[in-house]
Amino acid sequence: MIGMNIISLDLNERDTAVMVANRIMFDKGQELSLELPELIKTDEIHPSGITLANVNRLQYVWRNKFTSVKVENFYDENDRHIGKVNMMFQKVTAACAQITPLKSQVLELPYGIDGKYAMLLIKPWPKTKVNDVFQKMMTFTYGQILNILNIQPPTVVYVKLPRFEINTNYALNVPLNKMGVFDLFEKEFSKFYGVPWNSLFVPAIVHHVSMEVNEVGLRRDTVQPANRTVMFNATRPFLYFVIEKTTDTIVLGGVYSKPTVY
Repeated sequence: MIGMNIISLDLNERDTAVMVANRIMFDKGQELSLELPELIKTDEIHPSGITLANVNRLQYVWRNKFTSVKVENFYDENDRHIGKVNMMFQKVTAACAQITPLKSQVLELPYGIDGKYAMLLIKPWPKTKVNDVFQKMMTFTYGQILNILNIQPPTVVYVKLPRFEINTNYALNVPLNKMGVFDLFEKEFSKFYGVPWNSLFVPAIVHHVSMEVNEVGLRRDTVQPANRTVMFNATRPFLYFVIEKTTDTIVLGGVYSKPTVY
């Protein structure tokens, strides 16, 4: 069963209506003084329009805790210093491999204890750009990456990973236009079943993703002995993917390239 909450807004006071709508979606309470992400904007509200918004707030806890955090340097793809980050540290038994077709080192760090979710980290080799790795993934697939990780021997990995936060808004009108969806966004052409012609349309479809990558974990495991020990130092730009393991589905993906001390 899906719960539903219907709240009426006065669109004659659009600024206030937008503020309240954003507050409802981000569960920030009723005080209008608090600062909120501007997911829906005032010019996207129309008396005869439906503005669609999707908010994904991903909160995952590592299976294993990161043991410490300290400020360290972060470099670009040419090893030039470009900023500082709060670097997290962990020693863990995990799947890690050098994948030659991608010119990258790949690490899988599990979330939780049920094995359902994990983060896949792809760190390009020195002088290799993340955009080049991303392009190679068009032909060397995610499934092939997992096949290589699954056959790796037990490995002790010393991990250095920046602590960071993701907050991203996407307007989906243009991507949907490129897929051939136009009439939905134009009042003179839109048509909904059971609704009078030209009386309803969609001014905007917006999507928000937020996620925090921090040191919090469920436990601090004793690292199992292994004949293989490697370093995974994410001190240069890297790709990350949150994956749902039971279906091998990518839930979220991105590139970390702009360091901040978060």
